[in-house]
Amino acid sequence: MKKLMSLVVITLLCMGNAFAQKKGVCVEEFSYNSQIGTNWVTNLRNNIIAGIMETDRVNLIDQATFGELPKDDQTRYKAMYEKGVDYILKGHFNTLNVMKKTDKEGHVSYECTANYTLTVVDGADGTIKTTETFDNTWYTGDSESDAITNALGKAVKEMGGFVDNNFKMTAIVKAIDSYGKKNDAKTVYISIGSDQGVQEGQAFDVFVSLDIAGEKIQKNIGSLLAKEVVSGKMTLCKVNKGGQDISKYFAEGNEMSVQSKEDKNFFRGLAKDAKEIIK
Repeated sequence: MKKLMSLVVITLLCMGNAFAQKKGVCVEEFSYNSQIGTNWVTNLRNNIIAGIMETDRVNLIDQATFGELPKDDQTRYKAMYEKGVDYILKGHFNTLNVMKKTDKEGHVSYECTANYTLTVVDGADGTIKTTETFDNTWYTGDSESDAITNALGKAVKEMGGFVDNNFKMTAIVKAIDSYGKKNDAKTVYISIGSDQGVQEGQAFDVFVSLDIAGEKIQKNIGSLLAKEVVSGKMTLCKVNKGGQDISKYFAEGNEMSVQSKEDKNFFRGLAKDAKEIIK
């Protein structure tokens, strides 16, 4: 019995650690089209790093700290994984085009379009987790340089959604804090907090595991909004949707999992702050 209890405690501790730890991410130097100036490649990479930093979702690891790394991709990924890198973010700057325009009144404006691709590689096995291409356009009447700077600056706010889609936070509903008049859950506690980068205003989906016709499925039963980050491992959330289902499944003893989701308004606010980082 003591051995069984010890095993249960160890299992719960491991689950807690899995929820609490941020993933280690290394942003490699970007490859690029030879027609693009290296200063603009650096500018784009810095913007992407600033946007990721502002989410506070992952531990960014500087590639320079590793010193000389193997050139072969798989060998390099393995070496980085052994040093705490869960994912490698690779970037390729595809195209950078600026068009000068003059209207009938002689006013000059510039249109810049920047196209780049980000690839997330799993450090554990070297497989590609996702690839996404971005196409940013900016118009300005000031100068060609300003048009490029602003087009590349759009990468900052785009990283909120990119991080939320590819580095999701997961947790469980730990307790119901308050109920409504119909016994529906109004506020709940979830099992992650500041240690994993939860911030007030972060949105979550709630799922319950159901056995339907002998098959396990994850059913989306509601949504939450982080109201107060209580500690490193706990957050108080407002129930936006599914209060009655959350109350029902909690009373029945069903474990409900929680997964972060993109909230464009939330990340738009973060992007404004991130602009200060890259100035």
